[in-house]
Amino acid sequence: MRKRDSNATTPPLDRAEATEADGAAAPTSGHSLSSRQLQILEMLRAGKVNKEIANELGIGLGTVKQHMVALFKKLNVRNRAMAVSRSLDRQTETTAQLLDDGLLEHRPCVVVSFVLSFDATDEANAMGRMLQQTMATHAYDQDAIFLSRKHYAGDLIFGIQRSSETLIAHALHTAHRVVRSLLMQDGSIAASLKGGMTAGLAVASMNRQGGWSGEAIASAAISQSRLIAEGAEAGMLAIGAPAQDLLRALGPSGDGIVIDEMLRMDALERLPWRWVPNAAATSAKLPPLLGRDAETDMLRAWLNEAKMGIGRTVYLEGEIGMGKSRLGDYVAASCNAMGGQVYRLFCQGNIGEPAIFGLMDGMPFPLPKLMASLSIAPDAAPEVWVIDDCHLLPQTAFKEILQKTRNSDGRLIILSGRRYADIDGEVDSVIHLARLPQAVIQRIAECHFVAQTSAVGINELAGQAMGVPLFAVELARQGSSHKLPLSLRMVVGARMDRLKLDRLLLQHVASDPGTWTVAQLARSLQEPKSAVRKGLERAAASGVLVRDDQDRFYYAHPLLRQAVIQAKVE
Repeated sequence: MRKRDSNATTPPLDRAEATEADGAAAPTSGHSLSSRQLQILEMLRAGKVNKEIANELGIGLGTVKQHMVALFKKLNVRNRAMAVSRSLDRQTETTAQLLDDGLLEHRPCVVVSFVLSFDATDEANAMGRMLQQTMATHAYDQDAIFLSRKHYAGDLIFGIQRSSETLIAHALHTAHRVVRSLLMQDGSIAASLKGGMTAGLAVASMNRQGGWSGEAIASAAISQSRLIAEGAEAGMLAIGAPAQDLLRALGPSGDGIVIDEMLRMDALERLPWRWVPNAAATSAKLPPLLGRDAETDMLRAWLNEAKMGIGRTVYLEGEIGMGKSRLGDYVAASCNAMGGQVYRLFCQGNIGEPAIFGLMDGMPFPLPKLMASLSIAPDAAPEVWVIDDCHLLPQTAFKEILQKTRNSDGRLIILSGRRYADIDGEVDSVIHLARLPQAVIQRIAECHFVAQTSAVGINELAGQAMGVPLFAVELARQGSSHKLPLSLRMVVGARMDRLKLDRLLLQHVASDPGTWTVAQLARSLQEPKSAVRKGLERAAASGVLVRDDQDRFYYAHPLLRQAVIQAKVE
């Protein structure tokens, strides 16, 4: 941490049309001042004379005088006192006016494109209009952006309004709704409809508190999605390599999971993965689950109890990437080795209804079916149910599942998800997965690193992972701790979007690895201290920033700062 003094940026400049007593007109903006002029203006506010300014900046006295002349001219003032007064006046602007400012940002996105492959006829034109109208309707309902195109085509862009770790699943659910609506209107459209989906980064104009401003959006992923759609067979949705990579990183885990590159249009209710059985898959053959020995031992003990007919419901609690699904993999493999029965399910959000899917085939597993299955006595011992990402379910649906599993009748039921209030009284046991020590994260990174690197590089990468196994794995696969992979940008972006923090303020804090005071940020942003303090305190309460005992603010972890820096568009 270091203290800023002469290098700090200046307070805001007056935008008002009011004049000084001498009748001089006020400038319309202070943004045209150079960085050196801003430094000098800061020193003027501190009461320093020209010689002091020259000594601190390491420049000649004559150079200071030249900067002073240019500064007075830009501010339209005649002396030092008027310059300082001009810089203070703008702090009377309201917070509401400030929050109207927008900014450009790199956003992780998923793009789905549809195209009709037939020659231009009146009938084709009618189908093209139907396609675009249907896509526009569902884009409005699902927080997507619709781009209309000629030649019977259109694109849906997800992640601009709001990011999510389940963005691809959300895009697929919306694609399913679009196709279902089209087939209900005219079943013959299936013979010529084809689609493509991919993921990437978009440059978008964003409001400071989140959400697309509607002014600009551009992404290479849009053209890539169109090319994928054009190359697909009629009746198929093709999934590009970047989207497949995201599915592997953020989708369900498990030995034998295969990502499908093509999905039939009339089967989009399922998600694009399936399980290829492997009889040799046992817990001994799975990759080592580092740092979770105590949790694994507890689950194995409860599995042995289930084999003897003693049921238990367990909640695995932890943030994304802590290894909840991996623990489920181990229990499932151990159960298979005992000759028991395993049911693997996972939940998805953002579709307006309880969305539960089977891991084996990606097919929907409706809540009534789950309730009915849990009402039947187990036909094998042990019987294990693993249901991942329960936090994505509506609260009423999750409560219904908890009530049904209260008397588990010889089953070991493992529910996993984020922290859930009052879960202790609803289940038999809760296992909280905390962040792992640096040494363990380093071993995880070493297991997945894709290129030769030094021990120092591995250690730096492990430090960036924040104790989260998923972060270590994804950074290791990237081969660098200095560039975040798309999967982690999506995870961090989703958190930022949920918190609705001031993006411009966070960018300013990220611009320097040191600490910031409210006064320094207010001068840098040219905004009132009250508005800046409110934004800083909100970010600190959310765990993104930290406030020290001297009322200075800095990022809670370098990875968060790195994500904000890489999101910024210069």
